[in-house]
Order: sequence, then C-alpha cells, then structure tokens
Amino acid sequence: LISIFAVLFSLCACAGYREIDSLFFVSAIGFDYKDGYKISLETVSAGGNEIETEPFSKTYYAKGDTLKDAMQKIYKKLPKGISFDHTVCAVMGKGIKKRQLKRVISFLLYNKEINISLSLFCSDISANTLLLNAKPVSLCVGYDILGLKNENEKRNGASFNNTLFEISDKIKEEKSVSLPKLKLKEDTVVLEGKANDKA
Repeated sequence: LISIFAVLFSLCACAGYREIDSLFFVSAIGFDYKDGYKISLETVSAGGNEIETEPFSKTYYAKGDTLKDAMQKIYKKLPKGISFDHTVCAVMGKGIKKRQLKRVISFLLYNKEINISLSLFCSDISANTLLLNAKPVSLCVGYDILGLKNENEKRNGASFNNTLFEISDKIKEEKSVSLPKLKLKEDTVVLEGKANDKA
C-alpha cells in the first residue's frame, strides 16, 4: 500500500513544483563576444529573505570559451535556482556577428524553458553594460525593453519581426537578419529602429 502511494505522489503535478521564493526568474539575457562569450542574466527575485522582502532585480554574468561554459559559471554564482519561463528579451551586444549569432540562436533554442516568442535586440555597446547600467522604469530592464518594442509597433503599425522563432527561420533560410537596436542614453534604455544586417 505504501509503495502505491509513493507512485501516485511521484505522478502528481505538484512533484515538480518549485517555491517562487527559491527561484531567480530571468527577465533578459545579454550576449557579448571577445575571445570568448560573456553571458549576462538579468534576474528578478520575489524576495523572501530578511534583507529583500520585495521583488528586486540583479544581473549575474560570466565569461567562458563557449556559451555553455559561461552559463555553467553563472549557475555556480547563483545562491538559488533559476527559471527562464519569464524571459522576454535577449540582447546581442559587442562582438556578436553572423557566426556568433547562429550559435546564440542554437543555444537559446536548446533551452526548452525559453519561449520562441522571446524578442531579440542588438546594441552597439556591450549587452553586459546595458543590463548593468540601465535604470529600470518598471521592475526590470527586460520588461522595459519589451514595453519599448510594443509601444513602437503600436505607434507605427508594423512589427519588428524579431522573435526567436522568426530570426531562427531567417538564419535557416540564409536570409539577412536585422534586429532592433538598443542604446543607453545616460541611464535610460532607448530603442532606435533596426540595426545593420547581422547575417
């Protein structure tokens, strides 16, 4: 009888449940390249400790020879678990050219938690600098960037067509890729149309 309950419990949907306080939710991912890949994760935490009782954001980053190396180094820095369920944008910063972009796209698609509707952007400065130095208007910079995109598309009546799904399709078909460009004006993120072709 005990073994039957054990099997039933393991099949229960709650078995994979994780407490919200035990996770960092990634809102934005930044990618840079110079003699290796630097990944920056802007995370949002629900608080849940004596110091931080309200939601707050913090950016973690690391550099590695490969994207996988860089991500593993970030995981070692994190004091608790991580979730990509609420990641809304990825920023291609300095050094991300045609070859690196293809690798980043494959890396993002390999992570099953990341939604294919994730929006891709580029920047003339490093993505790390942008995510670390931008002052969020809302809870975090990632949501601010998505808000800028949505406002621009609504105002102009046209889509940027810059989702992970759309960009990966263009790369597969060997079409040129243009991403909306982000800049940092003082400590504010601004959106400046589309960049030159990345591929």
